[in-house]
Amino acid sequence: MSKNSDANADKSKSTETKEPQVHNIDEPTPIENVKSDSSDTDESFDEISMSDDKKDAEVLTETLLKEKEKELLYLRAEFENYKRQSLKERSELLKYSGEFMARDLLNSLDIFEKALSQDIDDTNYKNFVEGINLTANQLKTDLKKHGIEEIDCKGKVFDPNTCEALSQIPSNDHKEGEVIEVMRKGFVFKDKVIRYAQVVIATAAEAKKD
Repeated sequence: MSKNSDANADKSKSTETKEPQVHNIDEPTPIENVKSDSSDTDESFDEISMSDDKKDAEVLTETLLKEKEKELLYLRAEFENYKRQSLKERSELLKYSGEFMARDLLNSLDIFEKALSQDIDDTNYKNFVEGINLTANQLKTDLKKHGIEEIDCKGKVFDPNTCEALSQIPSNDHKEGEVIEVMRKGFVFKDKVIRYAQVVIATAAEAKKD
């Protein structure tokens, strides 16, 4: 009986003293923390990428600005050259604008001088006068070619826009205000009067008294 009690007591002690062995294993990292670390890493990469893109954009912008600046400087230089050339051509055009007319007038001058160099007598006087008239007509033709024409006013009503009245003569043979004599011919250059014609105009004659 005592032996059985001792055995039971030993079993109880052994049962009480034996404890389950627990192995120390690191606890797994929560999924939320893993996701958070991954997100931070992605944001860091994104920031680096955005920073590089910004630098590239700034470099590209600076390069384009320099190229545009060079183009503007080139265009400005070209415009300045064009402006100087235009001013030079315009100045020369104004300076030598009468060149062609002068050439035509020189031809008429040559004819006049040739005619005047001849000895005039009764035998060639008539031919001399005809030659002078032909030369004068040629001169008028040359002037007309360059836009210079004589003002035709004799026998017409006095026009103050083209004529200048030197005197008035009472006349029964002409209308009042009619140009009856031209003292100096007038001329127009294209549509502009360059010399007024000096004329004499008719006025109404006084009635005879009985």
